[in-house]
Amino acid sequence: MTIGFIISGIGYVYGENLPDRIERFETSDELGIEYNISGAQITDIFLSRESNSVLISIDATHPGSLVITFPREVIDATIDGMDESFFILVDGEEVDYTETKTDIDRTLTIEFLTGTQEIEVVGTFAVPEFGTLTILILVIAIVSAIAILSQSKLSTINAISK
Repeated sequence: MTIGFIISGIGYVYGENLPDRIERFETSDELGIEYNISGAQITDIFLSRESNSVLISIDATHPGSLVITFPREVIDATIDGMDESFFILVDGEEVDYTETKTDIDRTLTIEFLTGTQEIEVVGTFAVPEFGTLTILILVIAIVSAIAILSQSKLSTINAISK
């Protein structure tokens, strides 16, 4: 099975047999990542909530660099509200990177060598599994269920006591 999606209209990315722990995004509006790559082509990109990371598979035919902008609501590296460094792995080895930050996104420049196959950006947060609206609906449903059960118990107790 092949899953395809466009990330910010910059490049077309696809994947085959993606693991369930990886979130698949179908449109640029859902993920909002922008990138520019030299010396390689991106072949797959996935967001892993399990490891708070973005996994980027590339085919590096030459040494090059990846400049990638992540909206903070997609992935971020913070502790107690303060920015922290991302943990960047290129083919499993930690590498240095440069970064520019704004209040809404973080742009990383990551260098790689010919033959590189995977870049992983690890943060402290990756898109929450449940959005605010989903949590609100869940809370309302639980409160409603409790209220209905409480009413049922009162009705049963009143019927027994009569």
